[in-house]
Amino acid sequence: MDSKTHIKSLRVLLLAFVILLLFFRPSEYYWLYALVFVVWSFAAVIARLPEAQSKWRHFRTQWKYRLTLRTGKTNSAQKAVLAHLNYRVTEILRKEYPEAIWNWGTAQPEQLAEQGGKGEILTNHTGKYHCAEVVIDPLYRVFVNMQEGEEPKKASSDQIQKTEANEELVSVWFEMAAKDKLHSLVSELSSQGYSRIDILESGEVVITEGEKNEVKDIVPDMPERSCWKYLTGKLEQMGMIPQIRKNCVTVEW
Repeated sequence: MDSKTHIKSLRVLLLAFVILLLFFRPSEYYWLYALVFVVWSFAAVIARLPEAQSKWRHFRTQWKYRLTLRTGKTNSAQKAVLAHLNYRVTEILRKEYPEAIWNWGTAQPEQLAEQGGKGEILTNHTGKYHCAEVVIDPLYRVFVNMQEGEEPKKASSDQIQKTEANEELVSVWFEMAAKDKLHSLVSELSSQGYSRIDILESGEVVITEGEKNEVKDIVPDMPERSCWKYLTGKLEQMGMIPQIRKNCVTVEW
């Protein structure tokens, strides 16, 4: 019940009391006045039920979301942590080997990303090296120690181009760090009447209201601009209409 509706209901109550005063003395018919007040109160409570239910659902959703973040027991959180580790490993490799690509040789890299320890990756375009040991120390610093080994079959072809490597990295990043988050956000905004978002170079996802931009979420590790064409391809597969602009990727649905 909004403020205008509440004021109207008070006017109805006052009008009812005025009519009662014209025909019934309060000292003799006090029960009638009490009955009118009880009926009015009951009607006011019924009118406020949808608003109260909506607030309760919102509170419950926010509480579950915060509890989930604290416990860290979600697949999306695991994927986000692994995505950060993947890009850190790629960053370290490409300092020495600019065209390096790699795959996990460890069975469950999610556990490595969360708990630390040692894991193995299989690499290509890394000179004489074809594998490496990934170490996450107790301070969660990441080290990549190159090791000699047999070249893996999946990475044995020297015909893999840099553009293909970038496309693969964007594909992995999108599936692990962006797809679920964007799908959830678009579903929510669509239900509220929105039909467009802008993904900035920083990874911030914003909506425009008049002349103001409101940040709704952040996509971690947004790819560099030269890789945005691969991102638009992934967005199109989700049924959206992306467009690359000067400082952002515009997504409409």
